[in-house]
Amino acid sequence: MIVGLAINGLYEEALKHFAMMEAEKVKPEHLTFIGILSACGHSGLISEGRRFWSHMIESGIKQSTEHYVCMIDLLCGAGLVDEACTLVKNMTISPNPVIWRTLLVGCKKNGMLGKGELIAEWLLELEPLHAENYILLSSFYASVSQWEKMSLVRMKMKEKRIKPIVRVRDSNSICPGPKTLRCDICGIFVIGRNFDICGGSGGIKLIGLIREPTSDLVREVLHRVVDEEKENALGEHSERLAVAYGLWKTKAPAVIMVVNNLRICGDCHEVMKIVSKINEREIIVRDRFRFHKFVKGSCTCKDYW
Repeated sequence: MIVGLAINGLYEEALKHFAMMEAEKVKPEHLTFIGILSACGHSGLISEGRRFWSHMIESGIKQSTEHYVCMIDLLCGAGLVDEACTLVKNMTISPNPVIWRTLLVGCKKNGMLGKGELIAEWLLELEPLHAENYILLSSFYASVSQWEKMSLVRMKMKEKRIKPIVRVRDSNSICPGPKTLRCDICGIFVIGRNFDICGGSGGIKLIGLIREPTSDLVREVLHRVVDEEKENALGEHSERLAVAYGLWKTKAPAVIMVVNNLRICGDCHEVMKIVSKINEREIIVRDRFRFHKFVKGSCTCKDYW
């Protein structure tokens, strides 16, 4: 219950249920703390998160990778990247690539390029063919206007033939194709592939917002980049392509659900809010950490994730 509430953005309810457990003398287990630490992280409750972390240790529960990911995310979200690094350094288990990626995301969020590059270098040694590592680094460079470095990362991905995928789902759909198949997957998008199934580039541009950056800050930064890089930097974000395809192939009131293994970026988050309002559609995006439910121009995360 607590985990379900947390990943769906109902943080206050998650905290209330944890308090009810304590009042009833029900002993929390490791999954309970994953949910409650996640709830604290996504609502910016630093002191509460630290308290639950200490509570977990005092309860004799062995810290897992998932617990550390939640705590690192909590600290980085509050700008406490150095404290998060210290936590990783003192981990009771060996940090795996998931831990390093979470720390890299935290560095990106706080604009700590030097530290982020060191983490990315380590990640690429551990997993030289893992698409998410390259995407995170490319996105990091874009966020700090390091466009040449971003282009080099994209070139490496092409050289290594590394292409991320994202799925878009609609439970009421019938998948188009040579044969009509009843299933819940409308499309699987591989970045860098020609999208003939959407009718070429015209199909992708069905939604005008898909190709355009939404924030004034992003527009200001991107004006220095050549047109092709502008399009690639934001227009090819997989969430946008998936939502474009969902709108192309389904009709209201069908809910569009996008499943991605990366944290949604701020610009795509704004796009989803606008598209949900203009098209009067409910859009659910499952990123690496939680569900985002976009309805009538707002998101259940309340713009904090």
